[in-house]
Amino acid sequence: MVDPTDLTIIICSRNRPQMLEQALASVLRHSPAECEILVVDSASDGPRTEEVSRAAGVSYVRADRPGLSIARNVGLETSTRPLVLFTDDDCEATPDWIPTLLAHFEDPQVASVTGRMLQEDEAAVVGAPLVVYRSTEQGIDAGHGALMAFRRSEVLLLGGFDPLLGAGRRLSGAEDLDIFCRLLGAGWAIVHDPAIAIRHRHTRIGDEYNALMEGYGRGLGGLALKFVRLEPMVGLRITAIIVRRTVNRLITRVLKGRLRDALADGHMLWGIGEGMVIGRRLPLNGQVFGEPASVPRAGRPPAAEAMRGLDERFITSDVVSAMFRPAVAVRLPGEHLRLPDGSVDLAAIKTEFVSFANGIPRLTQVLKPAPLGLATPAWVAGPPLDVDRHVRLWERRESPDSLDETLLGGYSNGEMDKRYPLWNALVIDLTDGDVIVVLRVHHAITDGVFGIRILTALLAPDPGARTPVKRSGPKAPRGAVRTWGIIFRTWLSEQDGLKGAWREYWRKPLVGRARRTAGRILREPRNRAARRNGAADRLPVRRGRLIEFDNAVFRRTAREMGGSPTELVITLTGFAAASSEAESASVLVPISARGRRDDSAGNQVRLTVVQVPLAGGVAAALVAVRDQLAAAVESTETPTFGADDFDALATFLPFSPRQRFLLGAAAESVSFWPSLNPGERLGVFALSYARRLAFGITSDDTVDIDAVARRFERLRAEIGADL
Repeated sequence: MVDPTDLTIIICSRNRPQMLEQALASVLRHSPAECEILVVDSASDGPRTEEVSRAAGVSYVRADRPGLSIARNVGLETSTRPLVLFTDDDCEATPDWIPTLLAHFEDPQVASVTGRMLQEDEAAVVGAPLVVYRSTEQGIDAGHGALMAFRRSEVLLLGGFDPLLGAGRRLSGAEDLDIFCRLLGAGWAIVHDPAIAIRHRHTRIGDEYNALMEGYGRGLGGLALKFVRLEPMVGLRITAIIVRRTVNRLITRVLKGRLRDALADGHMLWGIGEGMVIGRRLPLNGQVFGEPASVPRAGRPPAAEAMRGLDERFITSDVVSAMFRPAVAVRLPGEHLRLPDGSVDLAAIKTEFVSFANGIPRLTQVLKPAPLGLATPAWVAGPPLDVDRHVRLWERRESPDSLDETLLGGYSNGEMDKRYPLWNALVIDLTDGDVIVVLRVHHAITDGVFGIRILTALLAPDPGARTPVKRSGPKAPRGAVRTWGIIFRTWLSEQDGLKGAWREYWRKPLVGRARRTAGRILREPRNRAARRNGAADRLPVRRGRLIEFDNAVFRRTAREMGGSPTELVITLTGFAAASSEAESASVLVPISARGRRDDSAGNQVRLTVVQVPLAGGVAAALVAVRDQLAAAVESTETPTFGADDFDALATFLPFSPRQRFLLGAAAESVSFWPSLNPGERLGVFALSYARRLAFGITSDDTVDIDAVARRFERLRAEIGADL
């Protein structure tokens, strides 16, 4: 039997704390106490959204980027209950709305229940019949985002809300209708019951209302074009319904002299057309539009692009270059990856990697040094991809019970020659039939965030065959002069005229420029000397361990302790890394400096050191970590840290709440493995994927990594996050 303990009520809010306060008051007043209430802060500009939520005593989580669909997906991922109900911060609940809504979920064919949205002065509907929707195109009539409930697992299986639809995105509407259509297309039923009501308290007028209607129109147009591409006949019917209704409404209002309302319809009609144009150009990942902020740039790259100074520090010598190669390990069931004789189908895997690399320009580019070391090296198109050099099969079958986890960290993947693209992959055949693919990409190409985008491109959202991607873009310029002529023209075009270019160039001290130039000139002679005396072969020893947590329990624990998964990862890393007599542990934490629409390769991070106090237990330490991290995020300082300034480094990134696929095989587990500077002792990279949160732990030979792993296991049991 369905009851209130099965339900999370989710309110997404951005920069409207007063409205949120009123909405929470009404929801708390009219909802059973057993319901969970969760506020998703859609990247508000200040702390008031969180303060209002915590004052009301409800759960709170923050989305990293604005966008209603993005916030709703965060709510879906954060909740652990089987049912979720979404409402808005400008709405008020009405009596008995929850029991009536829950009753409809007793029918196992019902995936969603919607209700009526009443304006402030509108009377409640009495005796109106409920409607059951079953065909895809009926989804555009099935309800409204201000009051919609779902079986959480079914929405996640469909990929969640489309992140490019809804308020805060260019296609700023129809994210609710889109998920209705997709659920109906998957064979579910949706119940619309007018007896379940929410009261809307905020109406826009004038130009603001016209802009709202135009945004809704863009969302509708994008929705229509999506379904034309997915299911042409269904999409054409949806398009015809949307356009016909809008045109009829516009004409009727003109004839009745309601010109102000007709103007709003005109804006909506214009938005529909614009949304169709946008929707035609966007890539599709399964049934959702490709998210520009989470998919690596696949467009036409420049002929030559100067390497960032931050990225250059990872190639200052062959020894340093060999150390900075983070890795990701993906474990897959082998039945889709084998030939009839039972051997691994390496040719198919290589073909998949060629298409994958062709979709990310940086993975087909090489570095060309600047003349006389006067600038950073340039990224240019490399030779045709020699996939046999980049993808190989491990020399023996490995038992999963005795697998050396250092393999998962990519330390056996092989060398990277700077004359070729800086990545490689190792395919490991396991005796239990599974296959592990370890992808290692040079740190000069990627930070953690862009690494997740690379992983998103490697693993498809559905098991269907990948559309082959051919290599595109200009060829490498001939000669250093032409290469740096292109780079100089690009740089000059970004400056404020010649005077601005002069000021920008001399913004950095001349002494520093001279020192860096000298370092580039001496780089190759030093590398040759290191090879002659064997220093290049004496790399620091690295060891690896993998510890996995239950992702949902981990997130819930972080939330109950008043923090985020990132803060709990940092806290546990401090406890695991600390010596027995220490009172606190220092943890180095990277903070992403990317803008929300930045999909470029390379590294864009700031660093901060967080002190983890050990005396008061995990919950108390997490609060201290949260406060320090919040202050660091707000700070504009860029301090530098040496290896002696911290005990460990820790990173957390979410990957995907649902399974993803390689060559039709569903990834069973995904782990990310950090790289360490020479002298750094311990690093932890926590990656959430489906129901698992994988801690990839890397250390040097001065650390008892088995003891660190045992501490993580004790901490996992302490918070109840065993798998």
